[in-house]
Amino acid sequence: MPALTLAACVVTVNVATLSGLNTYDGYTLVAGALMLLTGQTTTSQNGLYLAAAGAWTRPTEMATGAVTKARTCDVIQGGVTAARPGC
Repeated sequence: MPALTLAACVVTVNVATLSGLNTYDGYTLVAGALMLLTGQTTTSQNGLYLAAAGAWTRPTEMATGAVTKARTCDVIQGGVTAARPGC
């Protein structure tokens, strides 16, 4: 199965609330922005999410966090600390 590349707007290494348009690493989320979580206390909550004013959801390509590690290359586009242009 080929790798899937998704471009996240920002990554956080701290616990995120999984809702709301908050600011992480200097990047303020907008509705629909792709967010990569890596620091959740409940590790199954790590992975990609679509930001929203209410509850965040997983993108359809990543219905669960388990798939992310095996099949994707995550490109972080924004933020002060973690931004990188490619894999």
